[in-house]
Amino acid sequence: MRLPRLASLLVLAALALPSCAHYRARYDLLYIPDLAHAVAPKGVFEEAGVHIKWYPTENGFSFELKNHSKHSVRIFWEQSAYVDTTGTAHRVIHKGIRWSDINETEPPTVVPPGAYVDDMIIPGDHYQLKVTPYRYLFRVIPLLPTKASSETQLESYGQKYTGATVSLLLPIEIDGKRREYHFEFLVKTVWDLGRHVKLQRTAQAAAPKAPAKP
Repeated sequence: MRLPRLASLLVLAALALPSCAHYRARYDLLYIPDLAHAVAPKGVFEEAGVHIKWYPTENGFSFELKNHSKHSVRIFWEQSAYVDTTGTAHRVIHKGIRWSDINETEPPTVVPPGAYVDDMIIPGDHYQLKVTPYRYLFRVIPLLPTKASSETQLESYGQKYTGATVSLLLPIEIDGKRREYHFEFLVKTVWDLGRHVKLQRTAQAAAPKAPAKP
């Protein structure tokens, strides 16, 4: 009896395996400065000699703060918050916070005159610990859902999140005055990583035209 060819065996093996297709989305977030604090280059916040450049990522918000003023700048983390697309506020944590200290009071970050700081902000409840028999695994849940079980679900991400906004509330002391600053970010584009195409929001049906007058 002839043995099946290798190609035939591979086909049979593939058919026997359960479907494991994965669909993945990626989001382009854009910082939207208000007119009172917008300066060149685009996307930089400015207030009294303090510049903040934002780099939104899949998991959080990286930023660089440069203090060109004559006073120290302070960021008050305990009163800060991340607001998601549903309007829900989340406590935030920033780079350098250990898991054992995640529920402890976060001291302010102090930036002396002429200094700068690189940091990253993530929602506190998006930082999770998974315990396995062999080790501890830390993971950060993305700001927006990235995995889908079907192409239909993936398309729904484009419908739901294109044009949506998220924001950060940061109380910052600048020039000796403490103010609450709102930093807003627009979901500019949602990408289907498998097909390398944009997931566009479907245009609303055009309103019916009025009948022409006789």
